[in-house]
Amino acid sequence: MFEKLVRKHSVQMVIFFIWFISVLISGLLTLFIMRITLDENYMIALIIACSAATVASLSTSIPTTLVYKKIIKMKDEIIKLSKIDGLTKLLNRTSFMELYEQLVKVSIEKQDSLAVIIFDLDHFKRINDSYGHAGGDKVLERVGTIIKQLLPKQELIGRFGGEEFIVVLHEVTKDEAGVIGERIRRELNSSIIYNEKEINFTVSVGIVHTSHCNLDTDSLIKIADDNLYIAKRNGRNNTSIEYV
Repeated sequence: MFEKLVRKHSVQMVIFFIWFISVLISGLLTLFIMRITLDENYMIALIIACSAATVASLSTSIPTTLVYKKIIKMKDEIIKLSKIDGLTKLLNRTSFMELYEQLVKVSIEKQDSLAVIIFDLDHFKRINDSYGHAGGDKVLERVGTIIKQLLPKQELIGRFGGEEFIVVLHEVTKDEAGVIGERIRRELNSSIIYNEKEINFTVSVGIVHTSHCNLDTDSLIKIADDNLYIAKRNGRNNTSIEYV
């Protein structure tokens, strides 16, 4: 039980420990000074002892406060980074799914419209084979940059795995969902320069739109994923949408 408490409140435990040591040192210093000076003058001994204890306490508590603030800031930064895919700077799958499940739950309760868009890079293995994984990583980075610029106000964008990405649009019409999906496909028909070579890439897009959400998270993803494969079968660099 104690180990769990330490793990859960590690920062607080460190601060408490430092504070406790500070108080202990101050108390011992007070007793020591009073003992060596008490015989001469009680008031002088008390004043000196309290002053020394105050200095000792401040000398530990002030740095402790600064260290505490720094630790909290680092902890917040670590939590933030743990939610982001390091390569594309989009939400990683775990963080995306947490937010997605909450959004679908609210949409079902309110019968809101919802669209799920899944897209992935066409022939990505061919890119890795031709330009190496470093070249493939540069393409993924570029996809992350483009999609964030394209949907700057849309927070629910994630790297779903490998070269596959997912976007959820809340309260959009079926026409808007189709337009955004096609815009994603068009903007990601792009290229980058890597090692003085041009790497061209395209994506295929699968979309599901529901006017009054009554499907769970897995069902929506499956329909969008099925449409992604329809787009692939239609020659890639295509968009396929289904309204449910």
